[in-house]
Amino acid sequence: MFIALECRVMTLLTLLALSSSNAFAQQAASASDQEIAGRIDEYMSANVSIGLSGTLLVARGENVLLSKGYGFADKQKNIPNTPETVFDIGSNSKQFTAAAILKLVDQSKLKLTDTLGSLFDDAAADKKAITIHQLLTHTSGLQEYSGRDSESLSLDSFLERVFKSELLYAPGEKFEYSNVGYSLLAAIIERTSGTDYEAFLAEQLFEPAGMKHTGYLLPDWSGQQLALGYHRGFNEMGTTIARYKQVGVSWNLMGNGGINSTAEDLYRWFRAVQGGKILSPSSRDLFYAPHAVRNSESRWRYGYGWLVSESNRNTRVLAHNGANGVYWSSLYWYPDENVTLIYSSNYDSANLNGIAIEVRQLFFDADYQPKTLTPAPYLLVYRFTQEREAKDVARLVEMLALGTGSPLEDRNILNRVGYWHLEQKNYDWAFALYELNIELFPGDGNLWDSLGEAYLATNQNGQALEAFKKALALAPEEECFWCDNAREKILQLEQEGGRIG
Repeated sequence: MFIALECRVMTLLTLLALSSSNAFAQQAASASDQEIAGRIDEYMSANVSIGLSGTLLVARGENVLLSKGYGFADKQKNIPNTPETVFDIGSNSKQFTAAAILKLVDQSKLKLTDTLGSLFDDAAADKKAITIHQLLTHTSGLQEYSGRDSESLSLDSFLERVFKSELLYAPGEKFEYSNVGYSLLAAIIERTSGTDYEAFLAEQLFEPAGMKHTGYLLPDWSGQQLALGYHRGFNEMGTTIARYKQVGVSWNLMGNGGINSTAEDLYRWFRAVQGGKILSPSSRDLFYAPHAVRNSESRWRYGYGWLVSESNRNTRVLAHNGANGVYWSSLYWYPDENVTLIYSSNYDSANLNGIAIEVRQLFFDADYQPKTLTPAPYLLVYRFTQEREAKDVARLVEMLALGTGSPLEDRNILNRVGYWHLEQKNYDWAFALYELNIELFPGDGNLWDSLGEAYLATNQNGQALEAFKKALALAPEEECFWCDNAREKILQLEQEGGRIG
C-alpha cells in the first residue's frame, strides 16, 4: 500500500514514429525538430543510470516530437515506464480545479467575486469575505495544509476544521500558497454543481478532452500500468490509487493534488484547452492570465492553477510542479508557441526534479549544454549495500564523495537507509550503517536512538538500554524529536530488567 509522506531504459522509440501502443501518430518532423528530440532523448537516457524514472512527452502543436518512458514502473517485475503509464501528478491537479470553477462561471452558476459567506452558511466571520478569485490565486490568507494526505477526512469535517483555523493574513493582502484553498474550491464545485467533484471533472473536462486515464477512482485502472512510487529511489511505496481504493480520497487532498494521469492524457488536455473544447474564450483568457504577485524577487505570477511568466522570446509560459515526496510532475506549456513539455516521475528526488528545466532549455536553445546531474546519495548508499557485504562499510564514505562530488554531511542518509534495512530484517547492514553514522557524527543523539532500535529488534536488550540512555544524554535543550521514544524504550527495558543481559 502507498504510505503518504510528510512529504533500465526501455526499448528506444524512434523519433518519427511511436510504438504501436502509443495513441498518437507523429507527423513528419522537421530536421531541426528531429535533432532537438534526439538531444533530449540522449540526455534523458544518460540519466537513467543515476535514478531517472518516468515519462517525458515533448510536442510542438499536433506534432509529438518525443513520447517515451525511462526507467521502471515496477522494478521488481522489470515493467518499464511508457507514455501510457499512470503517475500521481500532485499539485498539477490544481489546473483541473481552476478550469472546473471557470466552467461553472461559463454556465452562469458562479462568479469569481462570490464569497465564502454567500456559499457556506457556516463560514467563520473572518472568512466570509474570501472570494473565489482569492482562493484561485492563493491570496485568501488560508493556511497551506489542513492535515495529512493520508488522513481519512470527510467534507464536513474538513470544512469545520478550516473554518475554525486561523488566517495567516487578511484576505487579499498577499500571496501565500494554500492547498486548503483549492480543497475549498473542490467543495464549492460540489455544492454549486450538485455532483461529486471528480464526477464533475470527468463529465465537463476529461470526457470532452478525450481523457480516459485521469482521475482518482472513476477511471478503469484495471488495464493500465500504474507506476509504483519509489521513495528515495529504492523503497517501493505502492500507488496512491491503491490507497484511495482502500480508504477513499481525503479532503485534505481533494481538489489540490493527488490526481493520477498519463503523459498522453495530459497532452490531450492541453490540446483541448488550446482548441476551445473546454472553456469559453473569456474564461480561457482568465485561465492563462497572471493574477497574483508571488514576491517582489520573482518574475513569475500565479494565475488560476498555474504559474505564469514570459519567456525571453516574449511569449507566455505556464508552468507548475506537483510532488508528494514519492511522485514528481513538471508541466511547461507555451500557448503562444504551441509547445508542451510533460514530465512525470515515480521518484521524487532533488537531484533529478529539475530535469524538465534542462529539457526546456534544450528545446529552445540549440547551443545549450545541459547540466551534468549527480546521483542522489540515498540511492548510492542503497546500491552499495546491495552490491557489497556489510564488512565493506568503511569504503562507503569514499564512494559517496566520488559519486556525488562532495563529502557526506547529511547524517540522515545512512540513518534512513539503515532503517530500511532494519525493516527488511537485514540486520548486518542496519548495524553497519548505524555504527558508521555514529562514528561520523558522534554527538547526534538521534543516531544512538536508531542504534537502540536495532539492538531491540535483535533482542540485545542490554545494549539497547545503553544506546537509548546515550540518546537522551545527547538530547538538545529544545525540539528533541527522538526523546519521547528513547524514554519510552528505557522504561520498557527497565521494567523488564530481569531479562536484560
